[in-house]
Amino acid sequence: LAAANKYNQKVIVSLGTQSGECDDGQWKDSAWYQGGYKNVYNPSGSTPLSYWDYIQKIVNRYKNSKVIGMWELVNEPETSDCAGYTGVACYGHQICTDHTKAATVLRKFFDTVGGKVKSLDRNHLIESGMIGTGQCGSDNSNYTYVHQSPAIDVASYHDYHDDTLPMPGDQWNGLAVRLQQMKTISKPLIIGEVGMVALQGGGNCMTLDQRRDYMKEKMDVMFANGIAGFLPWNRSPDLDKDCNYDIGNTDPLVNLINTYQRL
Repeated sequence: LAAANKYNQKVIVSLGTQSGECDDGQWKDSAWYQGGYKNVYNPSGSTPLSYWDYIQKIVNRYKNSKVIGMWELVNEPETSDCAGYTGVACYGHQICTDHTKAATVLRKFFDTVGGKVKSLDRNHLIESGMIGTGQCGSDNSNYTYVHQSPAIDVASYHDYHDDTLPMPGDQWNGLAVRLQQMKTISKPLIIGEVGMVALQGGGNCMTLDQRRDYMKEKMDVMFANGIAGFLPWNRSPDLDKDCNYDIGNTDPLVNLINTYQRL
């Protein structure tokens, strides 16, 4: 936050990750969202507090910060279960047997945990952090239901693997559907992550110039259709030597981001 303040940046603070990769290593299953967030999973490691206690401490500490743009309770939340795996290994092994119950659980989590954050901090918005493409608990119309939580101020959609489609997704869970859904409840939607694999010179993936051009096409079309923000993934100090999402200092996409004007 000090570095962001130095360079006049705003930060979306993600307080946890679905896989647990950046916190306690636990996959956040339906039981976690129903109250397991009050448990301590790694008492002798880097997360000696429960998620519930941690968020209260960090929100109280930074509630008056002018650097924070939004809180994100969990990055890419979904109320799916995972049998026989844990952490990041759960990706590809998610189980979602009751979508209605899953949505109810996720909505209550935002109502309860987001409500606690709101009670502590009246200065900052809460952004949902959702992928938005049909995950457990937020598929189809459940996306609207969960976002109707009074604790959610800003909706999220993550865009990967549709590099050449300015408006990604299908007729059930695509970006166009999500924008219309949020229009009906008067909440803004941001592209919380948009990533394309590229490399200077191309090789086995697109070139950096091609990525810049595809990103610009997405920005033009998405802003014209009503998005409120666009965050490319992932900013990095340097250009890498292999095909990945990183956007280094000399990447042409940086100049596009810094100079872009909405049509």
